[in-house]
Amino acid sequence: MDATSPPDLSLSDDVIKSLFSAKALDEGRVYELRGRVQNLQISPDGDTITATTVGSMSDPYTQRVSVKRNPFGPLLIAGRCSCPLQRGCKHLAAMLIAAHRQQLAGPGAMMTPMPMTMPKPRGRRPAVREPVAPVTRAEPIPYPIGAWLDSLDSTDDSESEDYPASVRNRVYYVLDAPPGLGGVPKLRIQSMNVMLRTNNMPGQSKPYPPINVANLARFVRPSDRAILTRLLRAERSQQNVPAEDDPLDTLKRIIATGRATWGSVTGPHITEGAAIPAEFGWQMASNGNQFPSLDLPAGKLAVRVPDPWYVDPVRGTMGPISLKLPKHVAAKMLAAPAIPAELSARVRAEVERRLPGIKPPVTKQVEESKKGTGPLVPHLRLLSGTLPADPYRGRGLVKRVPGGLFEVPLGRLSFRYAPVSLPYTTVKQPQLASHNGVFYEPARDPKKEAAALATLQELGFATVSELAPSSYRHAHTDDLVLVKARGESDWLDFVTGEVPKLKAAGWTASVDENFAFQVYTADSDIDAELIEGSGIDWLELNLGVMVNGERVDLVPSLIRLIHRPDLAALLDKDDDAPFTI
Repeated sequence: MDATSPPDLSLSDDVIKSLFSAKALDEGRVYELRGRVQNLQISPDGDTITATTVGSMSDPYTQRVSVKRNPFGPLLIAGRCSCPLQRGCKHLAAMLIAAHRQQLAGPGAMMTPMPMTMPKPRGRRPAVREPVAPVTRAEPIPYPIGAWLDSLDSTDDSESEDYPASVRNRVYYVLDAPPGLGGVPKLRIQSMNVMLRTNNMPGQSKPYPPINVANLARFVRPSDRAILTRLLRAERSQQNVPAEDDPLDTLKRIIATGRATWGSVTGPHITEGAAIPAEFGWQMASNGNQFPSLDLPAGKLAVRVPDPWYVDPVRGTMGPISLKLPKHVAAKMLAAPAIPAELSARVRAEVERRLPGIKPPVTKQVEESKKGTGPLVPHLRLLSGTLPADPYRGRGLVKRVPGGLFEVPLGRLSFRYAPVSLPYTTVKQPQLASHNGVFYEPARDPKKEAAALATLQELGFATVSELAPSSYRHAHTDDLVLVKARGESDWLDFVTGEVPKLKAAGWTASVDENFAFQVYTADSDIDAELIEGSGIDWLELNLGVMVNGERVDLVPSLIRLIHRPDLAALLDKDDDAPFTI
């Protein structure tokens, strides 16, 4: 590049503005004014621009932009940054702003304000001008120093951990450990945008995905930028997380913000506690599979960070777990998948061979199995579960919950071969199942199991994997969704009408306490009485029924029923037909 003239680069404010969002452009201007753009290089013909920009991480991000002339329109500009967003980010904006400034000011200089010109007087004859003494102008201040001086005038508060009084939003980090398919669950971190109430307690909230690190809101602090950047990289590269993105260090940074809570934004605030000892072992599921487990004091849960940590969900305390195993061995053992009972002895031998000199507890060996089981009895369990996608696609009985999940009423089919119970699943099942520490090898009946599934399909059920497919297996992959259930009455019809029919056909059924549609049997007949009222009411009606020892007032429900537009259709039903009130 010539030492006296800028490269042939035709950047303009309009071109730069067309490439970025308003937020990325504003943040890019701040970065450029603060001198964060370094090592700016422009090729002699102006078709390549490279630079490094100091962001929120310790190492600067690198940018490379190619510029092509377009004879039929504006410049064709394409660039890439090494930050998580890669394109359209504030770092690229800062680099192009710096390149444009260098184009205007020339190498080694900064752009100075243009001198004001006096307007020409109107008329045909030029005005007589008084002689003006020559003005001596100072040499332009070099660009890096001028950019630093400009930053002193900036009122931007995004680099401070303190919140301006006008900013009422906060980034909260909701931690939980959703149960998987067994074993010690993995810690989950969800970033949320929370609006504080006037009493500074959490109010309305919604997810704030880490991808927003590219165009951050004003309420995001520097500590949040570093955390969100790490969370984004962890989402995009599950197996190749950079060494500097140590998950344990990220967790400690989150706790240090004072905005980490357990379970929900209104849950207990997380604080770091002291380490506690625990014993490593194996837990046996009802199907004979064995999972790694940690023996902790009552009220504490174990999670994988991936290092083992404990959680006290009531007090909001988290801390490390000390084991009698080397750290790297403990993390690998806790990540073990389900081990079928018939492979227990083989796994034991392999662990001892692969870890010579280290004797961690391994799976229990199966000494013998018993084949005596009863005939098949299908069982339907009604429960409430959270899914990563809406199986009804916005047209069913679904409740949105934090974390981008959907709470849905579900059914779970299992096959009971007394005394063991086997779940319906599309994956291969172990040959053995356990009950009270004793292993059984059920003589399964594939035809009757398929007939039981077909019965539920005829009633309108379909699997979660069909209606809400996911790239990974979760706790509800093989559960069932009532496809026709568009409202509460559909589920009520099934619970009160079809479940009794299934029981009459030899099925068993159970309903979880958190299931939305419970059926109770009244302890007595409905009682009614008229009593003398007070005020303008001459008489008052008391109408109720005893359920589980408590009296349920039916008057408010009957009033709502009277005002329903479909009352006439309900009255046309059989006298014994149930309906919602």
